[in-house]
Amino acid sequence: MLGGFVLILLINVFIFPNFGRLFGAENTMQYILDVRFCYSVDQAYSALNAMGEAGRKAYFWTVLLVDMPYLIIYSLTYTLLLFLLINRLHIQGKKYWGYLPFVVGLFDFFENIGILLLLTTYPEKHTVLAIITALFTSLKWVSAAIVFLLLLLLLFRLILRKIKNRNHSSHSDSSV
Repeated sequence: MLGGFVLILLINVFIFPNFGRLFGAENTMQYILDVRFCYSVDQAYSALNAMGEAGRKAYFWTVLLVDMPYLIIYSLTYTLLLFLLINRLHIQGKKYWGYLPFVVGLFDFFENIGILLLLTTYPEKHTVLAIITALFTSLKWVSAAIVFLLLLLLLFRLILRKIKNRNHSSHSDSSV
């Protein structure tokens, strides 16, 4: 699991921001659709246009070679973390929570397919495809926020339990 977090960190800090440079596209990060919460059809095509040919090529290869494996890495890592917390807290009947990161990954996968299709058919405009891709982008971010909040709540609950157990054990030690 630690390896997954290290990979997530390395990809976010070093690979995503710099991948475009391999293709001579310096400023593609400001145009990519993946990091936006939502966008219209016009905003999507405006971003693709602003990237230029080298930027679109870099974006295509980044999605295909980095973002596709990345969604597997983060889905597995956060799933393992959720299951670890659920088991450590002995939460019954909520094991399905552990699979929520795969929902994020599924939305990310369909978003990526949409982006790849938009990039390969550019400059031809596909309104329905752009709308569906934008929908998957928004669903990805909403579901990611839910997973993040769930992780925070479970971590907070675990910390409270540890504090309670520590206080309880120190009280029973002093009474002996």
